[in-house]
Amino acid sequence: MELRNQTPYTAGFFNCVVSRDELLGAVIARATFRMEKGSLVLDHQNPFPVGSEPLKLPEGELDREVPFLRKGVDLMILGHAYAPNGKPVESLSMTIKVGEKFLRRILVIGDRVWEGDINHLKPSRPKPFLKIPLSYQRAYGGKSLGEAGLMAFPANGEGRGFYLTAEQALGNPLPNLEDPENPIQSWKDQPNPVGTGPYPASGSLRLMNSIELTKDPTKEQIKHPSDIKIKRIKPEFFNNAHPSMIIYEPIQTGDVVEVSHLTPEGPFRFNLPDLSMHAHVQLENRHFLFPSHLESIVILGDERRVFFTSRIAFRYRIIPLERRVVTLYQGPPPSILPDHYVIQWEH
Repeated sequence: MELRNQTPYTAGFFNCVVSRDELLGAVIARATFRMEKGSLVLDHQNPFPVGSEPLKLPEGELDREVPFLRKGVDLMILGHAYAPNGKPVESLSMTIKVGEKFLRRILVIGDRVWEGDINHLKPSRPKPFLKIPLSYQRAYGGKSLGEAGLMAFPANGEGRGFYLTAEQALGNPLPNLEDPENPIQSWKDQPNPVGTGPYPASGSLRLMNSIELTKDPTKEQIKHPSDIKIKRIKPEFFNNAHPSMIIYEPIQTGDVVEVSHLTPEGPFRFNLPDLSMHAHVQLENRHFLFPSHLESIVILGDERRVFFTSRIAFRYRIIPLERRVVTLYQGPPPSILPDHYVIQWEH
């Protein structure tokens, strides 16, 4: 199917086979903005692309585009947490707010190690910092040597703080990014890593957030993994954000997005722009209109840039030799198909 893009955004069309004569198609559009004088301005010079390859970012990467729907809105934040007023601090609380209902907090702590003796380990006093990367390498996780070899923490093999013995922990680092509601108190603690960037598909949190399990009804007790069955794969399987950073609450144009401590000057704040779009699908002389929905917000604090990704997904039936075009327009879909939308095919 040919895509005609009538918006100032980058866009692409992707599809896959659903049945013998039916396909699932998706128009994916990406709007890139830069922050100027406290407001978002469309970035025509350096927009983020839409393509079939993963999109590499300063910390991590977005999955390659596929036509399948996701759940909610992914919120991803890349960059650093900065100490206020340019003065080193031992810790700070980063607050992330979108609209009236979405609120997350991350405790950012200076470098620490486990100290004392192997029977009474405790965290050292944090070293003051000016900035700390918002990276999964600074969250709980990592690798440790066990009897069977090097073992990675399933939820975050690139982090720090995961130890199998007190001897391994002694003198070695704790994570810099923690959940303020569940701070680490013992080297044995194994909390879920917190993070704001793209969460890798290999991480166990993404897997557990995207499957629905059911117990084998013939088993009274669970004694073996085979007693648990996968009931279904949820749309979250295709989400890129950390599970705690998926916005399920409704958000709309004008809502305030604010991330504290994301720049040396203070919070990064903007109002959600109007990103409404729609697609006109013409299959020979059949016509359909579909609205878009916002699926991700990516904030790059150090670059003072933001990009938004929207999706229009639909199924369509294939008739041999018919001509097929999808056209992307800004704004909500009209109630009546405008005459100028219709392509007059040349026979």
